[in-house]
Amino acid sequence: MNVTMLIASIALVISLASLLIAVGNARRLNIMGVGRPNLILPEALPDGEAVPEVIRDALSAASPESRAGRLLLVVASGNCPACRSLAIDLNHQRARLGALPMVVVDESQSDVAPFAEFLDFETPSVPDAGNKLKEALRVKVIPYSFVISDWRIVGHAVGSDVTTLTRLSAEIGAAERS
Repeated sequence: MNVTMLIASIALVISLASLLIAVGNARRLNIMGVGRPNLILPEALPDGEAVPEVIRDALSAASPESRAGRLLLVVASGNCPACRSLAIDLNHQRARLGALPMVVVDESQSDVAPFAEFLDFETPSVPDAGNKLKEALRVKVIPYSFVISDWRIVGHAVGSDVTTLTRLSAEIGAAERS
């Protein structure tokens, strides 16, 4: 075997290995739900569902802006690594979310820094150490975000999916302008 054949064989093996790794990563992301715009966890309140009264009362008390029933609701905790990742994404993408007011339902315990401390902007936060609000929303995993309009759930995102939140807030803004 000459040197050229050896180099060609090594290049072929490397390209096949990188292809297999890429396919494996794509499959892993698909299993996690990345790229599925309509991913809905069966436990959470579905799109079109009215926001429970206990949530309305808590959010209205925390933020006068939310009384209109149009907001971004984020359920998170300060001791959750995925929640901190969402905070970083929200810090970078806040301007793209438009004028949609944001309220945080924070399930952090008293010995942990609240989620709002990881944000670079001011937003109302409702403590939920007993998970009463989280249970009313039927949220099983955090971070979990809801886009709400007229006190109805318009859409939601699991994890650090700011792209979906940006799209949904733009749709709400377009609907209000028309």
